[in-house]
Amino acid sequence: MVYKADFATEVEPLDRDLIARAKLLPNCFLWLNHPNGPSSSDATRYDEVAACFETLAEAVALVKAIEEDQDRDPTEFEAALNLLAEAQSMLRISVVKFDNYADTDQRDVFQWLKYTANEQQIFIRRFMRLDDPGDPAMAIDLQNRIKASSGTITEARKKVKQHKKLFSKLKHKCTLIHDEPETADDYWHLVIPMVDELIAGGIPPSNRELREALAPVVDSIPDLPDLPKSVQMVLREIDRYLATVADASAVGGERRQQAERALIDAFQLKELHWISTREHESLDWFEPFVAKNDVAVVVLAIRWSSHSYGDVKIFCERHNKPLVRLPAGYNANQVASQIMSQCSTKLQE
Repeated sequence: MVYKADFATEVEPLDRDLIARAKLLPNCFLWLNHPNGPSSSDATRYDEVAACFETLAEAVALVKAIEEDQDRDPTEFEAALNLLAEAQSMLRISVVKFDNYADTDQRDVFQWLKYTANEQQIFIRRFMRLDDPGDPAMAIDLQNRIKASSGTITEARKKVKQHKKLFSKLKHKCTLIHDEPETADDYWHLVIPMVDELIAGGIPPSNRELREALAPVVDSIPDLPDLPKSVQMVLREIDRYLATVADASAVGGERRQQAERALIDAFQLKELHWISTREHESLDWFEPFVAKNDVAVVVLAIRWSSHSYGDVKIFCERHNKPLVRLPAGYNANQVASQIMSQCSTKLQE
């Protein structure tokens, strides 16, 4: 038995409500609700076109959300345009099945896509030609892909917000380290986990914002046990950057002429052999420098050395040279403090 709904009591009231709401919107014509509008004798066509309209709405919402984001990723926007192209194409195919009808919303989306792609020099790969139609039967599948893309973007936006908040805290703590050096160690115990969290969250060790926050205070870092590898990587990148700029206040593993001069002057050295190191390189060339008669102390910048540089100790023992490890800052006072605490007795022999 086939149930037939009563138009006067079950259909018309709902139609009146929908039409009233549609009239409040600009350029909204409910052709499927119009008595003389296009129709189909196949009831499944209505479910299909409804799914296509819902899919197009999801795609439009995704594109709109990305477009309104000032920090949007161009690749995300391009991917969303391709999803929108497929959605409008499958709607066009579904609508045509209703007495060869053409929906104005679908045409508006198509024209907007053409204009936007041309203006922003974006190539939309498919579904923009009559001979490359979308498949209305795939509407639900496309909806799922749109929702997945939206979820990924939402998570990315959430991560960006978290990073901004963490960067703000990090900069504040670095300012306190700079302004209150007597309590720097306390703040560094807060900064180290922040840096580790940022790197774990996808921020590269060479990130400019991270470098600019840490560089002014990097030489005040205390001797901390088990410094996370992520933080060591950041320190190494900061050191490499500082080696390319004129900054006499910062001293580290990469050779910097002004910093080298600062140490020579502070310790009244005849010469300073500053040997830049590279990760996991051979140590064969290093021993001759340790063996030099005029070398009194070998200083190893632990923060920037690979694990293999622990073998430098073998060279020092072989040539009876004291080895000083610098786990913290590298200004003259800190270097002097480490030399005195680690090898003052041997230097007096």
